[in-house]
Amino acid sequence: MKHIQSLAGAILLASSCLSHAAVVNTIDAGTSVANAISPLGQYGNTPVSENGFTWTSTYGLSTYGWSVSPYILGANGQWDGKAFNYAGLNYGYDPNDHGQHMKFTFDTPVSSVLAFLNYAPGSGNPYMAIYDSSDTLIDQHFLSISTPNAKNGGQNWGFSLDSSTIKSFVLGDAYIVASGLRTISVQSPVAPTAVPEPGTLSLLALALAGLGCGAFQRRSTR
Repeated sequence: MKHIQSLAGAILLASSCLSHAAVVNTIDAGTSVANAISPLGQYGNTPVSENGFTWTSTYGLSTYGWSVSPYILGANGQWDGKAFNYAGLNYGYDPNDHGQHMKFTFDTPVSSVLAFLNYAPGSGNPYMAIYDSSDTLIDQHFLSISTPNAKNGGQNWGFSLDSSTIKSFVLGDAYIVASGLRTISVQSPVAPTAVPEPGTLSLLALALAGLGCGAFQRRSTR
């Protein structure tokens, strides 16, 4: 019975040490960093590194820093390319295109990530996901955004953890666009310096006193 209780306690302790991702629609603006997407107007999937991250895409018809022309999002309206710069997975409606994604890989891991997102309904099964430094999936969430016939409409979506273990933010399986990327990095707490307890200090004082007395007696007998 004691062994079972010990095992249960160990499992509870281990689970309490794990980081749990929360799906969020806002993060603390006071501590977040804006990871700007520059107006490069790139059409294609050539990797781009800037402002604390590297953008990559598996789809050759993607866009980055697009501000050249409207981005049509079907029933969800359009992004006109003037309100903000954005990255887009210019994903076709062909079922053979499924499985494509674009990724924001951060120079250093972060604890929270948020982006302003939208997509063309019916183009796939849009999702967002986060991965750690070993490219292991931490969490994934399927998106549901409805902005009928909106101009520059969308919603903020992201993840938040209690430690800086998010290395990359992935958006995929849809004709999806992203702007307004923001991140937060939580500093690891510094372990406090161990302070001897009063009982330990008393024993230490007695030991030092004993050493002193011994040395005095040896000098006295010489």
